[in-house]
Amino acid sequence: MQILPYKEIRWSSLFLSIKRVLQLWESLEIYFQEDCDDFSSKLTEANHISLKMLVCLLERFNSHIVYFEEDNREYSGILGKLKETLILTSKFVFRDEYFEATKEEQFQTILQLPNQRSLLEVSLKTANDFEKYFNLKHDEFETYSKKMQPEFAKDLYNYARQFIIEMIVRMKEIIPFKNEVLESVDVIRLEGINESKWTTLAKQFTNIVPSNEFNAFKNQLDIFAWNFPELKSYFNSSNQNLINFWTSNKIIDYPILKKLALACLTLPYSTVSVERSFSI
Repeated sequence: MQILPYKEIRWSSLFLSIKRVLQLWESLEIYFQEDCDDFSSKLTEANHISLKMLVCLLERFNSHIVYFEEDNREYSGILGKLKETLILTSKFVFRDEYFEATKEEQFQTILQLPNQRSLLEVSLKTANDFEKYFNLKHDEFETYSKKMQPEFAKDLYNYARQFIIEMIVRMKEIIPFKNEVLESVDVIRLEGINESKWTTLAKQFTNIVPSNEFNAFKNQLDIFAWNFPELKSYFNSSNQNLINFWTSNKIIDYPILKKLALACLTLPYSTVSVERSFSI
């Protein structure tokens, strides 16, 4: 087994390379004791525990990276996964009262918190509460912490806390949580009948619903909304995927909605699959 190199342009590279180092830790200790005394001084128990902490932190994000790297993800399911990532990460550092409401209310609350650290401080768990929650989710660290010097343990948990806070702030700055298409495509999945979201999609994709077809689109939407309970029931009972549903005979009276739905279902949410083809 070889050490995996870290490549900055590979999203999962740091997690995989550190995980491999930990897998080979004992072998590395033996090798460098014999051939490189200077490097062997870095293979300390403190560094070993620090790398384990880093792997725990990276693994949480890596599981979501793996999800987004997969092919054939539906655009309509992306926002839910992004919200899940933000909320589950936020539970590590924000006070518990922020997570007593519905999922959507939790998401909106975290999204509205300020990104400036000086303003954010009042919303955070204490250092002790963070340590307890981290150990609850990674119980091996409760054992490790008993072996650590108190000052080292305090610094290590503090670094982990700062790492998670920085990741949350960066997610809120970079991820398009308020993207109109992402917020509206749940109607394609028949999660509800929301005419304003359908209208938003139609206005976003004028190549699919040109202005001269907009009135016909609105008429079809009215009929679709009226028949939605029966259509939803048919979809649930037929065990079809969404592509099959939107191309079935049940949708024959809604050709413009059909075009719009199929466009949203086939819309690539990222360039991952394209970039992967250049790595073959």
